[in-house]
Amino acid sequence: MLARTLRCCSAVPKVPRGMMEVRARRAFAVASTVLAGALLVLRTPTAVAKTFAQPSPVMEVDPEYPGTAVERLRNIQARVKSLTPEDLSKDWEEVRRKILWAGGLKDLPRNVPGQGYTGHSFNDDNHCDLTPMLGEVAHNLHGGEIRGIAMGNRLGPGIEIASLPELGPGGSWSTCTNGCHVEPPQDVAHVQFRARIAFKLVWTPPHFTSFVLVDDSGAYLNHGSPTGALPDMRSRTSNYNLVKGSKYAREAEALADRSAGNLECPAKRSGVVLPDEIDPSLVTEVAKLFTNDRLSREAFTFLAPENVSEDVAATSGNAFEIAEMSYLFVRDSASRRDVLHDLALARDFPEATAPQETDSRFPFLEYSGSESQARKRQSLMLVPLGAEPPAAIPEVISAKHVYGWYSVTLLLAGLATAQITAGDAFAGVIFLVMAGFVVYMVQDSCKNMTMYCLFMLGLMASFQCFFDALALLSVLGGRETSVSSVQGTEDNVTVITRITQHPFFDQSMGKQYNTQSAVLLASPLVMSLLASMCYLSYNAFSESLFHDEAGPIYEGWGQGARAYGASESAERTQPSPPRLFEGHGHRLSS
Repeated sequence: MLARTLRCCSAVPKVPRGMMEVRARRAFAVASTVLAGALLVLRTPTAVAKTFAQPSPVMEVDPEYPGTAVERLRNIQARVKSLTPEDLSKDWEEVRRKILWAGGLKDLPRNVPGQGYTGHSFNDDNHCDLTPMLGEVAHNLHGGEIRGIAMGNRLGPGIEIASLPELGPGGSWSTCTNGCHVEPPQDVAHVQFRARIAFKLVWTPPHFTSFVLVDDSGAYLNHGSPTGALPDMRSRTSNYNLVKGSKYAREAEALADRSAGNLECPAKRSGVVLPDEIDPSLVTEVAKLFTNDRLSREAFTFLAPENVSEDVAATSGNAFEIAEMSYLFVRDSASRRDVLHDLALARDFPEATAPQETDSRFPFLEYSGSESQARKRQSLMLVPLGAEPPAAIPEVISAKHVYGWYSVTLLLAGLATAQITAGDAFAGVIFLVMAGFVVYMVQDSCKNMTMYCLFMLGLMASFQCFFDALALLSVLGGRETSVSSVQGTEDNVTVITRITQHPFFDQSMGKQYNTQSAVLLASPLVMSLLASMCYLSYNAFSESLFHDEAGPIYEGWGQGARAYGASESAERTQPSPPRLFEGHGHRLSS
């Protein structure tokens, strides 16, 4: 065998030495290219792992929150401070991209949720914390300690994809704000990742057209007043409510006071002398606040006390200055509603609500008016919305449940098509409406998926599932078809009904019969899946739809127009009816 092999080898034609060198060089070049490509492929995950998973030996560690990427946090805050308020006061989409860049995140609005998608970052009420965490910490899972956050809450793969590496080791993510109102904060950053936040975005009351960026201690970093398509008012209001009463709300509430230093007090320009107890910066704050409102000049004039507004109007006649003097004594929206109502009643019914001379809350104001003026002027008042903003959409819904909702939508559309094919067009339209309702809820990261919608849709699906299941159980043993014929004369009529029983699926009965059977089987299954998705997403919310109503509904938010200058406001002093045989004496002239 060996000799035969050697003879075969000797039969191979000889290759010239120069040609052998050329072939060797080519083989070496190919091998080098393959080896370089393999090293590049193998090196890329290693480099990513080193960037995200292996902190430098000299890396600083935060003893209280050891999951913090300290170097990255400092670089992020340096970027935030490098931006000016003017940079953050342009179109919202441009501003949001700058905030993502400062936080070390890429703008990836088209990625799949869970795979680096950042279209929701700073675009809703909840995902407004920029958290820098160490690489190994990015893969931490949630153990159920935080209300409203799903078990697990796996964010690691998305963090690795979306994080900018140039800011230092570790990664960045826009984590959930809810839970930050307590001390120490019980939010995703501090609990799941054991990390501090680099900054938090908080929309500032009462108009929520400006925002402030604060650090982990609540200290001011930057602010802006963007234009364009902002997040909806519900999200901006809910964002502030999530931090209200905490250290993170202080700078948001003081933003107008801080900005007032850049403006000259309008009262000083108009020559009006303010009482000593009135802070000029507060005047400017309130003036700015109310000139941004859609109140008319007539409403400004009505709300301004005559003894003040005449001086101001005589100087400039500007509603800006009239507004500042009307509202300089209020700091928050709840007090403002109270003062508006009291001021309206005090001017028009001084004997019923106002003291003999002045009100102790604002002693420099005097009141006058008439009942006819009240009826005319009350029509100028704006009516605020009555309900409290709905609860924030939990992250687990937009990140995980949404795939189940997409599947339900496709099943509903298919079921509607099958119903129409089976000859039941009305049922097909019903299922199409339900599919459209689901599409409405899941669009734009499920922003329309409220607890009310989930409850009503789940209730409807449960009833439909129950009745469809009854219909299915009644025909599982086989379906019956009946044909009636009438025979006889005028005196004798015979009706013959022929009942035939067929299997549940019968090829001999044609396509429509079998489609009807398939629909009978599929309908309760799809409805049960829809009801289950409603139940699952409903329970992802940390709040309850049915609050304890021992106190005022919505903590007083539901008063609507009554709380805004109406004469029948709840919890308000009502005008006293005239008392018989009382009053001032008058001497009759002779």
